[in-house]
Amino acid sequence: MKYIYVMQDEQFYFKIGFSKNPLNRLKTLQQKEHKQIKLLCAWECSDVNYVERSIHSWFVDRRITGEWFNLTTNDLLFIHLYFDKDLDAKATELFTRSDTDIEAHNKVLEILTQKAKYEIVLAERYKNLARSI
Repeated sequence: MKYIYVMQDEQFYFKIGFSKNPLNRLKTLQQKEHKQIKLLCAWECSDVNYVERSIHSWFVDRRITGEWFNLTTNDLLFIHLYFDKDLDAKATELFTRSDTDIEAHNKVLEILTQKAKYEIVLAERYKNLARSI
């Protein structure tokens, strides 16, 4: 299985790529780039080529060089939530318990907040992409 990963360097630029082993890729990059880089997250993905190209195209206006981007917090949230396709399922499952379970209730609110943020960020990305066309 391969992974899509996001790494961050000391200048707060972000690398979006894929690898069979993101930790080994991290070590290779640290040696090659001669700077501090950390792995922020990685997601298992069956079609890494398509997903990587898609993510790169979303942020073409933020590309520094190659796979390195100058991303905002909202951009990172957008990527993270792209991979969390289970928000609705999680919220529905928890919602059935939320009347009696305060922890489940709080988790539903957290999930719905995440979903709302995702939708806002998605709308903003589309608006920005439409302007650039």
